[in-house]
Amino acid sequence: MGKTLIHLIRYFLGLEPADSQTTDAERLALSRHAKGRRRVAEIGVYEGLTSALLLRAMPTDGTL
Repeated sequence: MGKTLIHLIRYFLGLEPADSQTTDAERLALSRHAKGRRRVAEIGVYEGLTSALLLRAMPTDGTL
């Protein structure tokens, strides 16, 4: 737990990037599938890295 707590603090202070439970290849595939979609559902969010990626792939008026 200590390492996780330290990361969390450093993350919120902007000293470390968000972690993800997905691989680069998985995020690339998710981005491709979300591109141009007006609605995307994500089940479970860790630190929001994948959510941000999905939002960037979607139209600005899309709903995540």
